[in-house]
Amino acid sequence: MKKYSWIGIGVLGVCALLVLGLLRLRQGYPNWNGKDDLRIGIIGENGMGIVAISPERRMVNVMKIDREVKVWVPFGYGDYMAGKVEKLLKSEGKNDYLNYVYYYNFGFWPDVVLKDDKIDNWQNFSDLCAGIGLENYLKYRSMAKDMLYNEEMESGEIKDNPNMAETLPRDFADNRLVDEEYRLTLRNNSGIGGLASWLANKMEASGIVVVGLETGEVDENECEIVFGKEAKASYTMGILRKVFWGCDFREDEGFDEMEIEMNMGKSFASMLKYVN
Repeated sequence: MKKYSWIGIGVLGVCALLVLGLLRLRQGYPNWNGKDDLRIGIIGENGMGIVAISPERRMVNVMKIDREVKVWVPFGYGDYMAGKVEKLLKSEGKNDYLNYVYYYNFGFWPDVVLKDDKIDNWQNFSDLCAGIGLENYLKYRSMAKDMLYNEEMESGEIKDNPNMAETLPRDFADNRLVDEEYRLTLRNNSGIGGLASWLANKMEASGIVVVGLETGEVDENECEIVFGKEAKASYTMGILRKVFWGCDFREDEGFDEMEIEMNMGKSFASMLKYVN
């Protein structure tokens, strides 16, 4: 067989691998359009972090959390060092809790979580392509050269951290939540002080506009989210359903089309094991 025939076969083989990679996009990888934010959690033995690839901002923002920093693991686990969270949840068979760790600490719901011994490896071809798929990887690489890259390392406490309070909503808010502009009111019916303001901070960091905090009579019910007709099929409502999967969702024709209300009862705080 001629030398050029072998070259042709090699080229066809590479093309076949590329096609297979593109097809695998449909099997669990983020459905990224290359215009909205791509949101990535990174976690390993040396810490954890969040990555927002934002074509709209023309920015790649990265926040890394040192392995010694304590993060809050909801649903009864409490505070753990960032470098031990992945091992904890893996040993407990609770890997699906990782997204909630990101949300309740940073107001950040990842499209995908990348796991490696070192969080600095997140941009390696093998890690990133395995996590987001070949098509998304090629989209990102094609625009990365025109984006600004900003990275911060946090080594202090997360709670009441003024730098994070400023940086998270500015650099890591989800552009789809920001653009939809739904207005949310939180009503604390749990009898536990500070629950509504604590959760409001996470929601505002995510990009949701919180317009009111209210305190109602103590209610044993877990949680109810009430919304107007227009919000039903929104991206915002989709995120709320993911984060607050245990809540009841109810459409109310009397609500303004941009209005959402969340009522948090005593059992909601108990489920999270929230302590002021």
